[in-house]
This record gives sequence, C-alpha cells and structure tokens, in this order.
Amino acid sequence: MQRIVLAALAVALVLIGPAMFVFSRAAALDAAFARLRGGQTQPQVQRRLGRPDERAAVGEGTLEYEYRVWPLSGVWAVEFRHGRAVAARRRTGGWLNLRGASQRAPAG
Repeated sequence: MQRIVLAALAVALVLIGPAMFVFSRAAALDAAFARLRGGQTQPQVQRRLGRPDERAAVGEGTLEYEYRVWPLSGVWAVEFRHGRAVAARRRTGGWLNLRGASQRAPAG
C-alpha cells in the first residue's frame, strides 16, 4: 500500500510541476502587461517581460515582440515604433494603445 501511495505522489509531482510553471508564467505575463506604458524602450520592456519568443519587423521603423506560453494558445505582443512601445495585445484580443504612447514618429 505504501508503494502505491509513493508512486501516486511521484506521478502527481511530475504532472503538477510543469502545469504550475505554465500557468504561473501566463499569470506573470498578464501582470507585466498590465504595467506596460507607452514610450517604454525595448530594454525596459525586456526587463519587465523577459526575452521575447519572437521578434518581427512589421514595417519601416516598426518592430513587434511576441511572447507565448506553450501549450496555452494565445500571444502577448508589444509593438514598437522607432524604439518605443506604442501598443500591446493580449491573447486573441485587439490592439490596445498604451497610455502615454505617441503615434507620431519622433522629429528628426
């Protein structure tokens, strides 16, 4: 009986550990996205969210960082224009303009 209990405990730990990591990472990304503000630089965003899973040049002077948590579906993305954060989106939602972001290109 004791072996069965130990085996069940071992199996539970093997299954629960990775699941807790996945859901805690998703919760951490949600919390960090709530604190994003427009005008933050790429290094500031990386300090808050970590290294992006993917970087994509979307257009001239526009870059997008994407964060994913496998196996969860959904994307957390931050759009940068001329090195500054201007918009973010969570999961399958639409783009959210970040508070304090300027949509205009910097002078010069």
